[in-house]
Amino acid sequence: MLYGRNVKAILTESKFQAASRISLDAGRELALRVIVDTGSCVSVIRVGPLPPEMKVVPLDAATVQLFDVNGGLLPITGTVILTVRFGTYSTPVTCGVVRGMLVPPLLGADYTGVHVPSICGPKGYIQLQDGCKVPILRRGKSV
Repeated sequence: MLYGRNVKAILTESKFQAASRISLDAGRELALRVIVDTGSCVSVIRVGPLPPEMKVVPLDAATVQLFDVNGGLLPITGTVILTVRFGTYSTPVTCGVVRGMLVPPLLGADYTGVHVPSICGPKGYIQLQDGCKVPILRRGKSV
């Protein structure tokens, strides 16, 4: 039981990639490959896809104490609120902004715990809260 509800998962790994659309502001969105990572506690995005005029709410360096997979401090400089859409399911997500991050945007447990009731690795889909199933992208497949 997670957050007071049953969650189903058939996991063959902790990271799954899916195609999404991320709304930056009114009328502008990006089609991106996103990592849905059940092993990460927070959602993060690199600075690169964000337009320079986008408002990033700065964080006090003393309050940011998150670690990356290698045990180093994750350099989160601030947060942004983005609207993430998979198939028919769309929701705002607060993402930490990380300088120097090389991977696609990462949706962590803060997202999956609320919006992803099931992930089925063997059958190749992620099911969203509205019942929409989006395919897990395998290596070599593009958005």
